[in-house]
Amino acid sequence: LCFKEFNRTYMKNVASCFLFNFIYFAIIVCVFFVSGITLSGLHSATIGIGILFGITFIVAVFCYMKAMETGPFSFSVLFNSSGILIPVIIGFLFWNEPVKMLQIAGLCLLLVTFYLGSASSSGEQKSVGMRWILFCLASFVGNGMIMTYMKWHQMIIPGQEMKELLTISFGTAAILSFILFVISSLSRKQEVFKLNKLHLLILILLTGIVTAYGNQLIVYLASRIPSVIQFPAINGGVVIISTLA
Repeated sequence: LCFKEFNRTYMKNVASCFLFNFIYFAIIVCVFFVSGITLSGLHSATIGIGILFGITFIVAVFCYMKAMETGPFSFSVLFNSSGILIPVIIGFLFWNEPVKMLQIAGLCLLLVTFYLGSASSSGEQKSVGMRWILFCLASFVGNGMIMTYMKWHQMIIPGQEMKELLTISFGTAAILSFILFVISSLSRKQEVFKLNKLHLLILILLTGIVTAYGNQLIVYLASRIPSVIQFPAINGGVVIISTLA
């Protein structure tokens, strides 16, 4: 809901997006530091997967934005949302997670719902080109790998270093977002929002806090719930709430 409100009210261009990302990512890092984490003596999986998560997150966001710019909005959303298939497939192949036919049918129905929901809110008639296809594929893989990284980390060290993983992940993403913000604002001379409105400040603060604890819950559940249930349920719930709001 916070993302939807920002896009509707303050989103101006790519630079605005990455500035917003940088600020709320930094808030996430602060939230976890205040909660009393330590970054010394961490498991190598926490450091490695955390950095991969942060890099992949930014690449996925960038490619998703470019896909929506260069091609049909509804199909761009469908490709991005279909990333939930990746942790399901990896969980089935490598972590022996059970997948039933009824769950597969429900997953397909959820993807159809994603498409119909985005198609009904978009009247765009953009052509399909190779650039759009590449951006969509990168968005699909990136979104799926973000979820897979959480699962992978908890399969290695179940129930451990969850906050530390997210601190490294969003810390990496914050640094990359700031770099991309500077590049976008300087090279394209794009104007961005100013932090002089209480509404905007509260919006960014809520985004950071909710994202911090929401992702902590996702990581916590990663070693306790099969991917075919966890990630479709979470992503589907977010889409439904956002659509109804």
